[in-house]
Amino acid sequence: MAYVPKALPSFTYTGQYSTELRGDWGWIIRLKTSGTLTFTDRNRKIDVFLVGGGGGGRWGWYDSTTSSGGGGGGYTRTVKDISVQRNTGYAVVIGDGGESDENGNPSSAFGHSASGGYTGTNREYGGNGGSGGAGASEAYTPGYPGGSDGGDGAAIGAYGTHNGIGQGTTTREFGMSGWTLYAGGGGGGAGTGSDCVGAGGAGGGGAGGQDGSYDLSRGQDGKANTGGGGGGAGGQQWCENGAPTAPGGKGGSGIVCIRNSQSDVLPVVFNGTWIAQLIFNGTDVKSLIYDGVRLFFRAMRRKERDGIDARKKGPVCGPG
Repeated sequence: MAYVPKALPSFTYTGQYSTELRGDWGWIIRLKTSGTLTFTDRNRKIDVFLVGGGGGGRWGWYDSTTSSGGGGGGYTRTVKDISVQRNTGYAVVIGDGGESDENGNPSSAFGHSASGGYTGTNREYGGNGGSGGAGASEAYTPGYPGGSDGGDGAAIGAYGTHNGIGQGTTTREFGMSGWTLYAGGGGGGAGTGSDCVGAGGAGGGGAGGQDGSYDLSRGQDGKANTGGGGGGAGGQQWCENGAPTAPGGKGGSGIVCIRNSQSDVLPVVFNGTWIAQLIFNGTDVKSLIYDGVRLFFRAMRRKERDGIDARKKGPVCGPG
């Protein structure tokens, strides 16, 4: 069984963040705004999960019975076993979501990035992304839902081929079953004569707008720090030429999540000092189990302890 840390690492971050301790894995740090991350305790290995900003939903059009498509969720990416150094600052960029008719922005950290989701190529199209945005609806037709968990957005009828395409792989945190879902596609707006908007895809996608006034027709924004796509505007046959039309929803901002790597060094401390290397029978040990033999650490007598440099030799080990 892999080692599961019971405490957070020591670190500083200049942006906004949250933390979690999971009994089935260890610690997670979720970086929500751009900033600089510094681990202050020791060198370590980490896993990183990145989500780009969601694409904006498509703007409405005057005197049109047809609604508009939703934006695609931000793309996601997991990178494992990244080595980071103590007291070294690492720049983190959280991609902002796109405004209506605009693509989302990429998120980046530790030399890796995840692209933002796309807005539709024209008004009737859902945007591609981590999960696809829904396509447009005809008059008296409910809006279609955005995609989720890497799937495509929905599209039926005259615009049945206008849905956004998802990345085709899970958008769950670190790709882990049952973990937090991100990057839902934006829902499509309802056609003129329908109040049934397209739901945003699970994972932060914004719902589409409905038929009616400017405020009702506006697509809903994707949820912040999910990379969800913005919803498409509803049909606006009521809107005369030259009158303001309703926008699609803004895409949700992305996020960068960091967790302990299960390839990290053993968390062994001697006299308050992290021990970076552990040798057993001449071999560098990376686990508490070595060749089927369980290892243990015995307490040193003061005479032994006073004559050892733990950072160079490490503790005394033996089979148990």
